[in-house]
Amino acid sequence: MSTRTLWAGFDLDDTLHHFRRAARAGHGAVADLLAAELGVTADVHAAAEAHAAAVVGAPEIHFIKGLGQQDYRRLRYAATLEHLGHSAAAETWIPRLLETFDSRMMASLATIAGAAELMDAVRAEGRRVAVISNGPQDRCHATLTALGLMERVDALLTPNSEGVDKEGGLFERALERLNTVAGDLVYVGDSLRHDVAPARRAGIRVVWLKPEVTSEDPYAPPGGAAESGGAPKDVPAVTRLADVMAAWRG
Repeated sequence: MSTRTLWAGFDLDDTLHHFRRAARAGHGAVADLLAAELGVTADVHAAAEAHAAAVVGAPEIHFIKGLGQQDYRRLRYAATLEHLGHSAAAETWIPRLLETFDSRMMASLATIAGAAELMDAVRAEGRRVAVISNGPQDRCHATLTALGLMERVDALLTPNSEGVDKEGGLFERALERLNTVAGDLVYVGDSLRHDVAPARRAGIRVVWLKPEVTSEDPYAPPGGAAESGGAPKDVPAVTRLADVMAAWRG
């Protein structure tokens, strides 16, 4: 007779750690370096970044193809430097920009309050822990390790490892990889678009961790303020990880 394995799934960025804060710090360090050495103003840098984002496309597209964090950022910086008129110096500048961004971002990592305690609590009641993220495998693993959370994770599933993102079937693939069924997995995430909607389509119970963002936040979830508007009525919403277990039991 087989024994059922129960799972708790978590998004990573802005669910278990403050991704937007760390990303802002990394981007700020890059902007400071370009301003100090190339005289690039904030407005010009912002325009170059917008150009690079449009040219390179959504990061998930590249992660599905197997590119890692630095591969993707290398494409972004090449497009940024081209827009700034410094493509001839890309071979020198790209490694510096990568190191500047990565070192500042990693130094700025911080868990969201209650993350480790929640993961310990679900494990204590017999659930295994999966992190299901749209981020690249290398950066997700490095982040979890730096925050002391990786030892609590039984499975890490990303577009790199599975060849699909959340909107394209990552949750369905997760059920296969975890050898479980939708009713035995509860998932926690902060994005209505990337977490709640696709997990629900896969039949997975979801708890929405409402993001604390403003419409001015450049790293707000896609959809901006609409993300904070509200989840479907049958999806419990919490503002603290400490309330997650009560929410999914309720």
